[in-house]
Amino acid sequence: MKVPELLSPAGTPETAMAAFDGGADAVYCGLGRFNARERAGNFTPDSMGRIIEYARRNGKKVYLTLNTLLREQELPALMELLDEVNILAPDALIVQDPGTLYLAQTYFPDLRLHASTQMGFHNSAGLRMAAGLGVQRVILERQVTLAELQKIMKTAPLEVEVFLYGSLCCSLSGRCLLSAFTDGESGNRGRCKQPCRRRWNGRFQLSPADLNGMDLLPELRQMGVASLKIEGRLRPPEYVWKTARAFRLLLDGPLEPEPERRAEAEMLLKSAAGRRHSAGFFFPGEWKSLIQPERVGTFGIPVAEVAGGRGDKWDIRTVGRLHLGDRLRVVPPNGGDGETFSLVSLAVNGKTQTVVRAGVTGRIAIPVPVRPGDMLFKIGENGFDFTRRLNALPERTMPVDLQITATAKMWRVTAQNVVWEKATAFAPPEKHAVLPEMIREAFSSGVPAPWRAGKVTVELQGSFFVPAADLKKLRREFWEFAVSGLPTSPAGQGKSLLDFYHDYQPSAEPLPPLPPAEMYSIPGFCAEGDLKREKARILQAYDRGVRRFRACSWYALDLLKDLSDIEVITAFPVPVGNSAGTRFLKKLGVCGAEADPELNETELTDLQKYAVIPVWQSAGGVPVLATRLRLPAGVWTGTRGSVRVEWDQKEGLSKIFAGKNADFSDKK
Repeated sequence: MKVPELLSPAGTPETAMAAFDGGADAVYCGLGRFNARERAGNFTPDSMGRIIEYARRNGKKVYLTLNTLLREQELPALMELLDEVNILAPDALIVQDPGTLYLAQTYFPDLRLHASTQMGFHNSAGLRMAAGLGVQRVILERQVTLAELQKIMKTAPLEVEVFLYGSLCCSLSGRCLLSAFTDGESGNRGRCKQPCRRRWNGRFQLSPADLNGMDLLPELRQMGVASLKIEGRLRPPEYVWKTARAFRLLLDGPLEPEPERRAEAEMLLKSAAGRRHSAGFFFPGEWKSLIQPERVGTFGIPVAEVAGGRGDKWDIRTVGRLHLGDRLRVVPPNGGDGETFSLVSLAVNGKTQTVVRAGVTGRIAIPVPVRPGDMLFKIGENGFDFTRRLNALPERTMPVDLQITATAKMWRVTAQNVVWEKATAFAPPEKHAVLPEMIREAFSSGVPAPWRAGKVTVELQGSFFVPAADLKKLRREFWEFAVSGLPTSPAGQGKSLLDFYHDYQPSAEPLPPLPPAEMYSIPGFCAEGDLKREKARILQAYDRGVRRFRACSWYALDLLKDLSDIEVITAFPVPVGNSAGTRFLKKLGVCGAEADPELNETELTDLQKYAVIPVWQSAGGVPVLATRLRLPAGVWTGTRGSVRVEWDQKEGLSKIFAGKNADFSDKK
């Protein structure tokens, strides 16, 4: 039985080192733009390159997130970033937008691609479709049950990654527009303001407990899940280290861990700041208790209540342990996340303290906005400083592609603008002739800094023997010659960008809208056990003459693949916000698409100018949140608007609607 990969979050270089030190096999992290956690510290190309170099030397992996939805005017910037990413050569790229998929596959085919959970893959038909989309791994929807996962894994045609620990969203992935509606900032573009953690109708009705899959590890290992994922790119290094260490202990032990091993893992997870633990969506029988509306949904451990004060000096009453250096968050009584600060002063009865326990009245400095009655939640502890480790990271290296032509009498190596030739006199083989893989391996090693061997192609002409010592000498002489001519700073190859701009042209004339036709709409969510029923409904519609189908999820395209003479259009939550996405859909046989509902009028016009299939925006009725939880139906009022909650029997989902004229456009 193969031990699954342990995958940890890394919002900063410090947390990446914490993850590796804790025992993670891989980390996922983002650059400053186009990733789903733009509020995280994130990485520069240089710091990302150094982390990737460290991982490469230590048998670890780095997955780079480019998992937000993009607008038409952002495609050139995305291409420039992809050119940079291609040089960095992460182990995989995590993507959500079909346009990103299209551009990566078309112009940077060497990049390995993983489908983000935001793409909404949740059943076996979806995984079959994902394999056809050209991705190598699917990060599964978090609301798949354990029983459904067991069925899915029996026929999974590609790697499956499953969330194991961390915060849960109430909504199905990729189907939440609530932050755009309430705050004008899109969660699908990396700027979620977490309105689900606020009060609605005076209660925290959308704030689920955190996931802790410790007890499910034996089953997840046995069913062949490729990767187990810890959520938390906004979390500090100590959280990442503790969670990685806890699950490393369990994965390195037997299927059923010894009591001592389990107790140590439980202690680590208990001390990592978070919310109440649960089994998430794995067991439908426990869904009723996943949300406890009377509990504040804030992340962290409650440690104190603010009694009063002014300026930056405030009296507090502790309800938990406080230590100088702790990272604290101010939480107002109505919930939501306030500002954070580090505890730098702590006094009781006028005497400075280093640590205090629960039940103490003291005074601290709070340098951020605060009011009496606010709570302080601990979100980080002191003592986890990875600065020295970061300073010792290896320098970022740059790939150099080599083209080698070798004969018995002459060797020629080309590397970018460097050409090296060497006359040789190798004899025919008595036993073993040199092989291309031997040459490739030799020239890929011993590369001087700051370079590394990229793609090495070998053309071997004739059969001859090369002693190992001579092969090493040839490699050494080539690199000694090449270093003076190779660039010493990263630079894109340029050809991919030139090809993109050559191809990137507006449509000759506006595309006409599709003519009206009877249409069958395939729901955006279909549980594994309902796939046969939905397939039968599709065939019934086809038999009565329906030839236009509306696909609201990627799995629907798999259910339609055997039908001839049909028209397929896509709709939310299949996202279309840019023309590269329309090119991707056209390759799949889609003839029209409803645009991302978060596009504003200008963005929609920009998209239509370059789209290769007709694109329009829905007239309304798009839910701002969808979940398998049974939410109380009716009108809900929050601090920034009202919504209506309904139960959709066909999909088996609670859906939240924001009104006919709701504005979902991202204001930033």
